[in-house]
Amino acid sequence: MPTPPDPRAAMKISLDRGPDFVPENLFAGSRAAQFRALRAYANTISHGRFAALENSFPKTREAIGEEVFHALAEGYLTGEVLMRPIRLIGKGFPARLEKDDPIAADLADSEWAMLMAHGAADAEALTPDAIKNHTPESLVEIKAVQHPATQIVRLRNASRFSYEYAGDGPLLLITRPQASVLFARIGESEAALLAMASEPIMLGRLLEADGPAVTPLINQGALCAAEEQQ
Repeated sequence: MPTPPDPRAAMKISLDRGPDFVPENLFAGSRAAQFRALRAYANTISHGRFAALENSFPKTREAIGEEVFHALAEGYLTGEVLMRPIRLIGKGFPARLEKDDPIAADLADSEWAMLMAHGAADAEALTPDAIKNHTPESLVEIKAVQHPATQIVRLRNASRFSYEYAGDGPLLLITRPQASVLFARIGESEAALLAMASEPIMLGRLLEADGPAVTPLINQGALCAAEEQQ
């Protein structure tokens, strides 16, 4: 059999479809040795995915217990999930907890949002320190947009979410204005403003729409100047 044009693609097909799809010259040695090599490689990849999932949700794993987490992980790490890069392996895992344990699902969502915030692009947030030298006239002229690290988790059971953060709304706001990830509870008003700021918008328009709701967004660094994302 000729050398496959892309060995990585041939390896992926072999892992997806099994030994019958392993090109004869993908590995050196006898056919039996080739299958052993493929099995060892598959086991390494499988372990890497499982470890990445564990590392993505340490608090969730602790909350529900190792045995339950491992059972959920085995059911989750199949099909389309196996096609994802390792850094995105946990996307969608919280939904697996939703039916049987919505409180744990909220915790898992918050952990995933924290990872997404931590890995997002940098931008200087419109924090109180960043805007303190602006006059009221210049402040309303700032073209603002949602900070790239900003995440919102809609809590399924807000009254039983055990982590205490500023605010008491049904939504969890996750931001990273600088090096640290911040958490706060917000309401629908703040979420509506963030939806408005999904595209660049004058800060004055946000203040006109709901001035009090802008304050927690500024305090948490959920917005940045639009030119910061260009």
